[in-house]
Amino acid sequence: HLRLAPHVCTPREIADLLAHSRQLAPADDPRAETVTTVFALLACTGLRVSEALHPQRDDGDLTAGVLHIRQTKFRKARLVPLHPSAVAALQRYAAGRANPPTTGAAFFVCAGGRPLRYWQLRHAFQSIRRRLDWRSPRAHGPRIHSLRHAFACQRLLAWHHAGVDVETRL
Repeated sequence: HLRLAPHVCTPREIADLLAHSRQLAPADDPRAETVTTVFALLACTGLRVSEALHPQRDDGDLTAGVLHIRQTKFRKARLVPLHPSAVAALQRYAAGRANPPTTGAAFFVCAGGRPLRYWQLRHAFQSIRRRLDWRSPRAHGPRIHSLRHAFACQRLLAWHHAGVDVETRL
């Protein structure tokens, strides 16, 4: 099995992805706002896609700026601190998804209050990737998981530039 080299999204690519994701659906369809919020959450936290798709309504303490991730890889749980800008975006999303109110426990929902599924997020990403004509010397080009790679690289560079011992932070 040949593992693809990771693509690290640039800040410009992330901005383009978010701008185009806002245009995915008509104004009365919550899908565009949901997909945009999930992509932004992935980019600013480094969450795995499955972790970002499964928060329940009560998994986030948006007052304290913490997201509780349950059932991560190897069935662990962890708390993810959120930047104030991410908290503000999640609060806006939560307020918008409450009007009209949705039933069910899922935080990220589509039309009819149904939870956002991986295949829907992947389809949206592929559609945007085609629109933006993202190509790569590798066969597959950027993937959703590339947002996680970008977060990790940006964090490592920030620690390095701040003079922090990166080894101890890892």
